[in-house]
Amino acid sequence: MKHKQECALYLSHLQLQAMVLFTNTGHPSIFVNYFTDSCVQSRRHDYCIYTDGSRFEFKTGTNKVGCAFVVLDNAIEISHSLFKLAPECSVFQAELLAIREAVKWCISCDKSAQIFSDSQSALSAINDKYNLNSLAYEIRTLIANCTRHICMEWLKGHSGISGNERADQLAKMAAESDLQISYNLCPISYIKNLTHQHALQEWNRQWLKTSKGNLTKTLFFPTVYDRGKCQNVIPNFILTQFLSGHGKFGEYLTRFKIINNPECICKEQSQTVSHLLFHCPIFWQERYKLLYNINYSNIEYTSPLTTLLLQPQQFKYFLNFLNSIYVRLK
Repeated sequence: MKHKQECALYLSHLQLQAMVLFTNTGHPSIFVNYFTDSCVQSRRHDYCIYTDGSRFEFKTGTNKVGCAFVVLDNAIEISHSLFKLAPECSVFQAELLAIREAVKWCISCDKSAQIFSDSQSALSAINDKYNLNSLAYEIRTLIANCTRHICMEWLKGHSGISGNERADQLAKMAAESDLQISYNLCPISYIKNLTHQHALQEWNRQWLKTSKGNLTKTLFFPTVYDRGKCQNVIPNFILTQFLSGHGKFGEYLTRFKIINNPECICKEQSQTVSHLLFHCPIFWQERYKLLYNINYSNIEYTSPLTTLLLQPQQFKYFLNFLNSIYVRLK
């Protein structure tokens, strides 16, 4: 009751000539079982319209987006329309575009209708007066100036309702078709993602080009993208020294004349990060324990160690190995 009162106040404040009703005040799924094509159409509405949007994503980056609506009169299809969107558009935009075109169709025919959509996000955007999405705002404006009653309701997608299934089929056909693009305004999320990808590409280009960080590139992260994959790798005091080679390692300390001899405590060769991780006989037991644990997961212990760092549990084994080395270094 409170929800209906708030809607009534909002609509009267805007002096709408037509109402946008969202009858599902609880979770919409509890109403779905009562929806059939024979009883969905209200007596006070001329038609029943189903809308849907579709988006196909491909690894090549060439996406396909489309939407459609289908008009039913007593469960009989009398009209439908297909629309193609630019590949950068989102399925959210496709859902809104389908609803907008359905509203326009009602206005052009001067008919009342129930418009059904399986997109709760699209309907919520339309119902929210503070939502500044251009399509949602346009839909609210169209309905405000409409002289016929338009009711919008949510229904569960792929629930066996033939009108919704038909709209879904048409939306997919629109996405795959060669229709002229009807909408090409890309969402902000696409701009953010594009900017992020360009930044990563430039960062990676400079990372590969620079002569610095060779140890990090050779042993751990050959590319910036490899580091991005290892979300569980959170640097700490000891890990940072091994990742960078800047720590109490013989070779590093000798370079800055802190000690005179870079020789490892095993007396076999210079004490480098690579030597400590893969070859130093002093730490053969710790290394054997690490190899036993990671081989159980079929992970090879070889550079670069990106695959090892990707696995949270195996990464913990590796951290324990680093700690056991560090505490024994002079």
